[in-house]
Amino acid sequence: MASSLSSVAKAEIEEYTFGHSYGEDLSDKVYYTYAYAERDNEEYTFLSDMEWDDMTMEDFVAITVSSPVYNESGTFVGIVVF
Repeated sequence: MASSLSSVAKAEIEEYTFGHSYGEDLSDKVYYTYAYAERDNEEYTFLSDMEWDDMTMEDFVAITVSSPVYNESGTFVGIVVF
């Protein structure tokens, strides 16, 4: 695991054609590792390269965004990924 965070998929959406399985370990994905490395930078946001989700069909573009999350007192509490 890349960090001390618990990085597992919490939900899945049926309509989404490429999803993560509930409970899947995602800790080695760059949208977690980069955001975790920047956890002390409250203005950091990770934006993935815009790419075709399926290079053969080229039916839609995949973009991933993540950012550190803080509580009301400014303490790092985790990472949110969209």
